[in-house]
Amino acid sequence: MVDNLTLDLSLQRQFLDLSEKEDDILLLYGPSGVGKSLLVAQFPDVLILGCDPGKRGGVPKTADKYKPKVIKVESYSHMMGLIPVLKEKAGKEFGMLAIDSASFLHRMVMSNILTMVGREIARFEEWNLAQERMKKILERTCEIPCPIIFTALDGTAKDEITGKVTGGPDLPGKLQGEFPRYCSVVARLFVRTSYDKSGTLLSLYKFRVVGDDTWVGKDRTGLLPKEGETKWETFAPLFKKKEDLK
Repeated sequence: MVDNLTLDLSLQRQFLDLSEKEDDILLLYGPSGVGKSLLVAQFPDVLILGCDPGKRGGVPKTADKYKPKVIKVESYSHMMGLIPVLKEKAGKEFGMLAIDSASFLHRMVMSNILTMVGREIARFEEWNLAQERMKKILERTCEIPCPIIFTALDGTAKDEITGKVTGGPDLPGKLQGEFPRYCSVVARLFVRTSYDKSGTLLSLYKFRVVGDDTWVGKDRTGLLPKEGETKWETFAPLFKKKEDLK
């Protein structure tokens, strides 16, 4: 058992350095229902790889008015097969690529692995393999020569020694903390509620690119407000130079 554990740990490696990528990598994360999919559908000339369950891969019908291109990802092998094709078509058939969402993509990867090994509950080996496959997907996807937008659910982890709770994208193992370091923008989407003068409950869809004691956030570009409304116009400055947006 010790030998197997040592072998599995030896397979783990550091995440590939993506700092040389010319195009921006964006990470938009938050709880379900805060508008992540609808936001990426508004990005100009975007191709969405839908990884959520359902016929549309999680892209809501309300996004149809923005006419995004959508491909539903069916499996790990399907995703890996798409990447070399997308590398050739980037800049020709689409200008931006969105993976919606990385959290459901991980669940898909794990489901494929459990089907392969014939188990319902994952063991250490399956968790380790799923994490390595997610690393490979993220690294290869970021090689595609265009801006890349990842969405993810949010999740928390508790340090067993210090008891400190940290939050970030719902990704497996150390990827929750590793992957955001290689992104130009990490924005947490959330809903803030308030009441108007008549007592009507209002839901405001917001984002933050500044981290706090729990949640990770950053804006390496310096083009976004620290906090703002979750709408395309707020994010447009990120792509104004490349897309000639006004």
